[in-house]
Amino acid sequence: MGKRIYTRTGDKGTSCAIHGQRLPKSHLVFEVEGHLDSINSYIGLIMTDQNLSAGLHDMLTATQRHIFDIGAHFWKKEGSDFISQEKVDSLEKHIDKLSEDLPKLKNFILPGGTTLAAHCHIARAQCRQCERIMVRYDEKYGMDILAIKYINRLSDFLFTLARYTNNKGQSDILWHQ
Repeated sequence: MGKRIYTRTGDKGTSCAIHGQRLPKSHLVFEVEGHLDSINSYIGLIMTDQNLSAGLHDMLTATQRHIFDIGAHFWKKEGSDFISQEKVDSLEKHIDKLSEDLPKLKNFILPGGTTLAAHCHIARAQCRQCERIMVRYDEKYGMDILAIKYINRLSDFLFTLARYTNNKGQSDILWHQ
């Protein structure tokens, strides 16, 4: 039989954190980690869609790895060298490429349209929430600002991907006041 997945060490509301220190599970580091995990899970859901191109699937697989790299930042003593400006630039290039096929925005977009677009919007919203918590973490403890920048740009990418998977913007639901 394989190794058990449970350890029982967190049953009293603490978990092992940076440098082996036990912290309450309510600590900001675990909030950041939890939101990164949620983003990664939503991206995994997006990747199950059969209509997603192989190129986008590969790009999202790399993105999942980058999100894990950001999480590793919190477990490294001297900070992170995992997130680089090049990874942020890569997201921007993907945004620009997808945007070439989209009509210019003249209204706000409501989340929805195709199922795949709705999943992208959920992941985007999770990125925004994660970013806010990362900023709170940075204000209190400090962190690699490129990690925050990456999550911000990822939310932009996911918004663009939502529009792209909404029949290249044709199925976008426009907000009208």
